[in-house]
Amino acid sequence: MTLIDIIRFLIVLGLVIIVHEFGHLIVAKWVGARVERFSVGFGRKLFGVTWHDTEYIVSLLPLGGYVKISGMEPGDELKGEPWEFLSLSTWRRTAVVLAGPVMNFVLAVFIYYVLFIVPGEPVITTTTIGLVRDGGVGWEIGLHTGDRIVQVNNTPITSWNDLISTPEIFTSGDLTIQIEREGNRIEKRLSPPPAIGTLESQFTEEQLAERLNRDGLLVRTVQKDSPAARAGVVPGCVITSVNGQPLVSARELAKQISQHYIKTEDGAFVAKPLRLTWLDPNDVIQEGEVQPDLFFPADDAEPYHPKARIGIIFTPEETVQDVFIPFHARLDIAPRLEPIVGAVKEGSPAEKAGIVGGSRVIDVNGEPLNDWNVLVEKVLAAYTVEGETARGIPLELTWITPTQEVHTATVTPEVRAETIPSHRGLTTGEKVFVAQLGLSRQTERIHYGVIGAAPKAVEKMRDVCSMMFYFIYKVIKGEYSSKNLGGPVAIAQLAAETGRWGLEKFFDFIALLSANLAILNLLPIPPLDGGHVLLYLAQGVRKRPVTLKQMETFGKIGVILIIPLMLYFFFNDLERVGLFRWMKDLLQAIWPG
Repeated sequence: MTLIDIIRFLIVLGLVIIVHEFGHLIVAKWVGARVERFSVGFGRKLFGVTWHDTEYIVSLLPLGGYVKISGMEPGDELKGEPWEFLSLSTWRRTAVVLAGPVMNFVLAVFIYYVLFIVPGEPVITTTTIGLVRDGGVGWEIGLHTGDRIVQVNNTPITSWNDLISTPEIFTSGDLTIQIEREGNRIEKRLSPPPAIGTLESQFTEEQLAERLNRDGLLVRTVQKDSPAARAGVVPGCVITSVNGQPLVSARELAKQISQHYIKTEDGAFVAKPLRLTWLDPNDVIQEGEVQPDLFFPADDAEPYHPKARIGIIFTPEETVQDVFIPFHARLDIAPRLEPIVGAVKEGSPAEKAGIVGGSRVIDVNGEPLNDWNVLVEKVLAAYTVEGETARGIPLELTWITPTQEVHTATVTPEVRAETIPSHRGLTTGEKVFVAQLGLSRQTERIHYGVIGAAPKAVEKMRDVCSMMFYFIYKVIKGEYSSKNLGGPVAIAQLAAETGRWGLEKFFDFIALLSANLAILNLLPIPPLDGGHVLLYLAQGVRKRPVTLKQMETFGKIGVILIIPLMLYFFFNDLERVGLFRWMKDLLQAIWPG
């Protein structure tokens, strides 16, 4: 981590905490409490000034700040003065405590407001298909690369955002998709398959969630009388290998199964049997031969071939490609995007190669390029694994700069192990290798005015908070791995990473962290702000004031609860930076046996 990365971390953490404490300060003064000190930083005082009975100081450790209100700390001597914290009414104390989280929400909304005005909201305006996933629904009904989607079920489609935000596309059983291909209008129809009975699972949803953590792929549904059912596979089984080969993902397994056929000399397609190994509901290893059924797509599907099926539905999951390529969730198609560079990450392989924003990538490894998503696919696949590590495979790129200069260079992707936001990734915390050049695509933008940006910012804030509450709920239930949680090291890493991408991503991260801090502080746990609110509500119910001794006891309970949690966050941080793996490698080097 460089000096500039450390400065970014201090800016991020300092800003969100100072704004939080500033909320406590202004409301405390408003309700009549005496604020003795407002400190930027912790530890030894460096310098300061006193104004209106409050000392404003800068302290040695720039990791946040604090507000000292008279009569709030356990060591304070109470004299019963009206400006002492415990002398305030319940609603005034509650207002002081809630002001910190509220100011964090205000900061997040303000940042989103500015981002919607200045850079604007990124959108995908095209409706032209750039990628059709082989074996996906779009391929099955005969959609082609280069087709332009005109309307769906008589609803005009004017942008890719329309396609992914129209509810009926996901909820409607039957779809009529009108496309334009080589100047001709063509209609494609998508109908759900006929209802087929499924085998009942003997597991509850909680038990199925627990079985997701097993090595292999969890079978969610098995169709009755299907090849898998005849082989003895039932819901809740965990498939561990196909033809003796371990599995990477459900999508990879589906791909292997779908391609399990041969073409005879007379042009006929014949499914080939495959051998599955799985853990049954009693965790006993089973093995059996499965003869797939063949399904044939639309006559104009490209490439044309059958698809082998065995009647299994897995728990949905996202792959690395799904995270970086905007595939349509139902149709398995992605838009054609101009391969024009937007931002270049500071210190990345792309920056070292001399690629600048506004450049157009025209060639990869000697193959012409006209779609950004194709570049993304090639980069994501450009690595090789050696043991527990991976290294990038060099790519030869040719690009045209904004000044119309043509450059060619060999660029080796940077490969990192990351947890992608897939169901399995969030559930197990497992990491996958991701190869990146450090390029982002130049995007079209919708710019909102000073009035129109306000509701968009509030809507964004609402979505972010909903996502966080959902994540916390899943972690508490045990459905999401607590390995996804982090502390100061994780914040420092994200501050450095987003800062290298430019101001937009950097401030977007500050908004996200500010909202995160607000929500965490509202949890009803002492000594968090939410814990204090819970204490004051209890006071209102009991109709007796809280004493300093009770607040001290309350604080001690909070310490008992919070310290183990903070230690766990720190443990995750150390594991995230590879300290434990480094120690393991060191010990193995010292004692090879």
